[in-house]
Amino acid sequence: MRRLGAIGVVVLLPIHLAWATIEVIKPGENLVADGIPPIPADIARKAGIYSEFRVSRLVAWHPAKREILISTRLKNANQIHRVSEPGAKPEPITDYKDPVVAAQYQPKRGEYFLFEKGSEGDEAFQISRLDLDTRSVTSVSTQGERASAPAWNHEGNRIVYTTQKLDKNNPAREARTALHLVDPLNPESDKVIAEFEGGRWGNFRWSEDDKKLLYGEFVSANESHIWLMDLSSGDKTRISPETKGEQVRYSGARFSHDGRGIYATSDRDSEFSRLVYLDIVSGKEVAL
Repeated sequence: MRRLGAIGVVVLLPIHLAWATIEVIKPGENLVADGIPPIPADIARKAGIYSEFRVSRLVAWHPAKREILISTRLKNANQIHRVSEPGAKPEPITDYKDPVVAAQYQPKRGEYFLFEKGSEGDEAFQISRLDLDTRSVTSVSTQGERASAPAWNHEGNRIVYTTQKLDKNNPAREARTALHLVDPLNPESDKVIAEFEGGRWGNFRWSEDDKKLLYGEFVSANESHIWLMDLSSGDKTRISPETKGEQVRYSGARFSHDGRGIYATSDRDSEFSRLVYLDIVSGKEVAL
């Protein structure tokens, strides 16, 4: 028994004395550490790598090359990086105080891309063009308004995008959405082609022949509708059937390849969203 007791003293003393020589984290003066054992500073340094990792998100595929754009952190904000080939180190392309999390290549040649960015955290987003050869940046959207939802046509020479007035330029607080058409290489070509009541319009998609636009009206989290606009006449037609008191949510609407119908997800007559096909002429909805 005496031998065991002596061994116990030999084992405990080094552990007790070790805390006097190991660097530990000292709580701030405003904190009371009650019942918390000393935490070695070395452990904190090793754990720090888990809070410093960067999340990377795929943003766009190049239309002609084996390269992509990703959004990942640069300094203190997410920026657009280019991965020029499989396994290559991401190359920073944008470098702003405000984050840049979305970008779209020009869909035919990819010699430039469009991106959205606010200024000093104001979320008054503007759409700009960045030319990859020269790295020059040119504003594309209307100044003084919040721009969003750029959507390329299939030819790759036009986009549509929406704007809403900033509060400082809208003393009446009127909620209206303007739809613009512009050639990104010629910002002076910008023109408003439609206006909508409220700010709940988006998800614009071009038909295969670039003559029509598909878009969504988002009433609430549980209700939305699908609309179609003829670009030559400006006529707007609601494609999704009347709900007759039932709230139905549509999302992800796309033209079929032949342009005769629309694919979307819908929760009509279902507890969950499911893939549906809507005939443009008849409005008939078929669950797939």
